[in-house]
Amino acid sequence: MDDWVVKFARAFSEITGIDPMTHHEHIGMAADKLARVTDAALSDEKAQPLFDQATEHFRSSTSNCLVQWGSVMITKADRLAQIQLKSGKPFEGKVVDAALKEYDEAEKKYNEALKIKTDSWEATASLGQLEWERAKARLGYIVPSPSVDEAKQKEAEEAKESVAVAVKAALAKLDAKKVGSAQKHIDGVNKWFEKSIGFAKANEERKRKEEDKEKAERELVEGAEKQPELTEEQKKAQLLQGPIGSVLIMHGNVLYEWSQVLAAVGKEWKPMLDSAVDKFRTAGAAEVDIRSALKNHSKKEDLDLGPDPEEAVAAEVVEGAKEAVAKAPEAKGLPSLEVKKKAKA
Repeated sequence: MDDWVVKFARAFSEITGIDPMTHHEHIGMAADKLARVTDAALSDEKAQPLFDQATEHFRSSTSNCLVQWGSVMITKADRLAQIQLKSGKPFEGKVVDAALKEYDEAEKKYNEALKIKTDSWEATASLGQLEWERAKARLGYIVPSPSVDEAKQKEAEEAKESVAVAVKAALAKLDAKKVGSAQKHIDGVNKWFEKSIGFAKANEERKRKEEDKEKAERELVEGAEKQPELTEEQKKAQLLQGPIGSVLIMHGNVLYEWSQVLAAVGKEWKPMLDSAVDKFRTAGAAEVDIRSALKNHSKKEDLDLGPDPEEAVAAEVVEGAKEAVAKAPEAKGLPSLEVKKKAKA
């Protein structure tokens, strides 16, 4: 339950003397009496700050609903592409126009969301992702996704390999001229995600201040225990799961994909991949996950990744064992055993 709702219920109880948990029978009181009690509660000074919180809550909820509405249209466009590919026909012509029309409708919803909440990191991030979806549609860079039955039949490693093969096949069909014209969409991607990360940081700062204030108020209460400070690992996990981490991962994923597109047509791709990795690290992603992503890149053979950490540790242990054996002194006090020759028949 939202914090402001709890506070409002508490304020209502303090002012009216009605406890919703134990005095539910008061709900049946006469309408005029209930109206007078409610008016008294709402006009009390304690209730006023909660109106702002309630307003912000509903504003955010309305904005987020519009963002989700737009996301449905993105899914519809992807469904059109997948149906076309499964039919054996190329993703071009009228089906591309139909997908782009869905993207236009999605953009309208995202912009409506921004009118309601002008600092919505969700809406601006969605606009950034939308530009990448448009770029992929115009490039024809659509990777076929397996059916539910196919996905169930495949083991995890086999599924990964299947996706890698599908991506490689899609990249092989790209046209260099179309890739060049798609740069305007990438500029839009970067513009929207940069705006989104600014909003996400401001959102987290406001949230942090509110939490610090509430924490200080709780600690003033007699007997209230001080909350332990978060560890670095906990802070990292919190960042990754929050708005800032989400935006950085989304942005990094697009740059990662774009680096593969550039590589496929012989353009400079490494700086774009480096930028993607930087986004992942800033978001707090685990190094093992970043390494896994790099190992799945279309140009992995050109990346100096070295052995996996586990392999490096294992090799170090083996090498250490070899050195220990080489340096070990010969055993003394025991005669060497000669191999007896077999008697001749």
